[in-house]
Amino acid sequence: MIHEISPHRFNNHYLPGRKIGEEDFILHYEGSSVLLKSIDENLELPRKKDFPEISDKTETVFLFTFDDIPCFLVWDHLQTDSPSLIYKELIFFRTTRQQEIAWITLAGFHLMNWYSQNRFCGKCGARTQLKSDERAVICPECSTVVYPRISPAVIVAIICNDKILLARGSKSPGNR
Repeated sequence: MIHEISPHRFNNHYLPGRKIGEEDFILHYEGSSVLLKSIDENLELPRKKDFPEISDKTETVFLFTFDDIPCFLVWDHLQTDSPSLIYKELIFFRTTRQQEIAWITLAGFHLMNWYSQNRFCGKCGARTQLKSDERAVICPECSTVVYPRISPAVIVAIICNDKILLARGSKSPGNR
């Protein structure tokens, strides 16, 4: 899928200590929905300047860059008073023509889940901290380091004669 976002550029290189700037992209999630800007039926990633309440006290995490613009995860609740700001279910990635937006929001969602699941040490239970030199969390009590998990996927086609088996999950919407 990453090849489908060309000419856009995704860079997963971790930049520790990066501070959020006015033009930087914001990724904020509520359950399985992502906050996006909807402008003339096109979706855009919101920027910090769209949220005057974001300050140095706001809990943020640098994620990656998209077209050389840093993307930050914002944990704090954001005001969505603007009619252009909407929460979009992540399943939109299946039908959107803007594959670059789908890629960025899904990559951010996976990292957000990883950070959420590793706020506390699995070994001793102490609150973890972000490592200062790489994308990892470290336990200040027992020094356990946890890195994001890489979970490769395999796509398989089950074929019998000239037919292919198609299946859908029990939570998938109908009409597919």
